[in-house]
Amino acid sequence: QITSMLGFRVAGSFAGSLAGSQGLYILWDSMAEETSFINVKGSGAGGFSFFNEDADSAGSGITPTPIVQITPVGEIKAGDVTYTNTTGTNGQVLTSNGAGETSWTTISVAQTTYVVGTSYAELGGTVIQLSQNGKHGLVAADQDQGLSTQNNAENLANDPTLHDVNGKQFLDWRVPTKREAAVLVVVMQTSYMDTFWSSTFGATNNNNAWCVTLSLGNPYFLERDRYDNNNVRAVRAF
Repeated sequence: QITSMLGFRVAGSFAGSLAGSQGLYILWDSMAEETSFINVKGSGAGGFSFFNEDADSAGSGITPTPIVQITPVGEIKAGDVTYTNTTGTNGQVLTSNGAGETSWTTISVAQTTYVVGTSYAELGGTVIQLSQNGKHGLVAADQDQGLSTQNNAENLANDPTLHDVNGKQFLDWRVPTKREAAVLVVVMQTSYMDTFWSSTFGATNNNNAWCVTLSLGNPYFLERDRYDNNNVRAVRAF
């Protein structure tokens, strides 16, 4: 155990004692303004302290404030900031209290809760169905994509030129299923004159597919030949 009050010389010249401190000191040559020494025991408090030595000063040349310290409990202090020695949990971020102490914090990100029947520009259309938490669901385009056979309906549904300014920002539009088309005509209150294709094949054979229209406020299902022309209204999930 080395308990000398004098510094332990590694390189360069050093004169004087480290008054008021105890433990082993390792010094580096700082004639070229390099880091000067490590204080292994601190000032009786334990831990490590990293200083700079002023090559132009007399005596030890120790600056009064350490550049970096490692505290006895393993925290690192750089300047006026002390960094916690804990790991935190997954997803947490390191924050400061403004007084030099840091800690791990869980950041809560607010997420929009949507309402059925409301059009949202950021979703490209009108919400027609929601999950239980109101954050996910199904959106219908705010305009028809035109008349088409069922075989070609998918091409119209995902054609940006057939959507409004908000809808054309998305490339995941598709033809709704039979169930989704039923929800669409009710929420969007489409005209009873309009019959919309679904992506669901007919019950009798695959040459037919289901269409949906609105009748007295309720969905009405029609099984039609897939080569007939009917309205196309696209949907997308969010």
